[in-house]
Amino acid sequence: IYNTGSGGIVLSGGNKEKLVAGNNYVRNCRVHDYQRRNRSQWAGISVDGCGNRIDHCEIYNGDLQAIMVNGPLHAFEYNHIHHVGLNANDASAWYMGRDPSDRGTIIRYNFCHHVGRHDRKWMMGVYFDDGTCGALVEGNVFYNVGTYGSVYSNGGQDIIIRNNIFIRSKGPAVQQKSMWWDFAAHNWDYY
Repeated sequence: IYNTGSGGIVLSGGNKEKLVAGNNYVRNCRVHDYQRRNRSQWAGISVDGCGNRIDHCEIYNGDLQAIMVNGPLHAFEYNHIHHVGLNANDASAWYMGRDPSDRGTIIRYNFCHHVGRHDRKWMMGVYFDDGTCGALVEGNVFYNVGTYGSVYSNGGQDIIIRNNIFIRSKGPAVQQKSMWWDFAAHNWDYY
């Protein structure tokens, strides 16, 4: 799938409220050059719903995210993601954010390299944004990824990061921070 205007694949299914898996998958696909018209908010693969899977895919040559995720219990394994986040800031190869109930996602055995540009401050490989919780990042290889963390958590909890390999990171290999603390630190007297 290539030379599309606004993203490559949108996959959804399952019931988040009842935690019923959709069991839909994207497998053995190559997705590239997927933002010809809309260069932001459109990923190579967007996943929603509950319990879906992306595996053995190659995603590359994108201005923003390769994978954008909503919903719990998704699995991402054996993917090759590279040369994404080429024209962005505050972006990543893999993004999930703003809903702490989207738990149980697994990111395992992927190869991620050449993500972001050296001149951008906030570029990540795996980006758990705004309180994302309950995910596993395991057995991945990150090479030349991110300026703000190859794996970055912005205020979440119960995120397990284990047995990954980080090579030539542009910034920290792992950064877990509490944005709620950082943003309010100068106003403690007021609160």
